[in-house]
Amino acid sequence: MRTLLAVPKAVLLDEPFSALDPGRCHDIREFVLATIRRSRIPALLVSHDRQEEDAAGGPVVALT
Repeated sequence: MRTLLAVPKAVLLDEPFSALDPGRCHDIREFVLATIRRSRIPALLVSHDRQEEDAAGGPVVALT
């Protein structure tokens, strides 16, 4: 939240929702990603979670 309030030029989200319980994860993820889109902040999301990947809605680069 503090990062988004600072209106950064870009953000790196490294497993940002992994510690959240499933009930809250969806709501917080949707809020964060919508805020990033609305603010047009370039973002890089690093995740092992396919649902996060789908929610982000951007290009996906799989590192194997």
